[in-house]
Formats: sequence, C-alpha cells, structure tokens
Amino acid sequence: MRLSDGATSNEIGSGADAAASNRIAYHTLTAVTIEGNSPYNRVRRNNLADNGPSLLPPAAPGLDLGADGITPDDPGDGDSGPNSLQNRPLIGNISALINQIRARYLRGQQPRAHAISADD
Repeated sequence: MRLSDGATSNEIGSGADAAASNRIAYHTLTAVTIEGNSPYNRVRRNNLADNGPSLLPPAAPGLDLGADGITPDDPGDGDSGPNSLQNRPLIGNISALINQIRARYLRGQQPRAHAISADD
C-alpha cells in the first residue's frame, strides 16, 4: 500500500474497532509506504508482518516513511516529510488490570497512555 505526494488525512486500519484492522503480510515490498508531502495519515491497529524482499533479515520495514528504508529516530522529532517522519513510540510502562491492559509511552516529547479492554 502506498500513499504519495498530496495524500492527506487517510486512515489505514481503525482505532475504534479491532475488526476494521488489516493484516498485510508476505509481500515482496514494504507493507505500507508513505512518501512525499503526505501529512496526517493514520496507520493503526494493523498487523504488518513478514514483508520485504526476503523473509530472512534484513526484511523491509512494515511501515516506511519516505520510501528509503528504516528512518532512524531523532531527538525532538521536529522533522518535515511524510507524516513528519514521526519517531516510534517509546514504551515506558505496561500494566494489566482485570479486563484491561494499559500502556504508557512517549511519542515525541509528550507522554501518552492507551488502554486496551477485553472487548477489543
């Protein structure tokens, strides 16, 4: 799947419904590529697995921002480019409750939390 120049505010997968997620696997290329001036695209709740020219390392990344391979994280994350070349989240804490798993993480410099209930 490829989003390129001018692709804006698209959603691949869904944050609201686990049944609306996608499994993108066993392709010879990257599962999802976002390139050029393509901001505000959401890729979430998808299973991006076993993609790339070979199933042996180094396989292609599941999500490629810039169509140039793995984009390294950087301090501050103030980049321009597809989806602002957003860094991967840094997981800080995962806790389990009776019917819920909660993850606390950093994305950019902002702390966030996400809860997954047993109904998801």
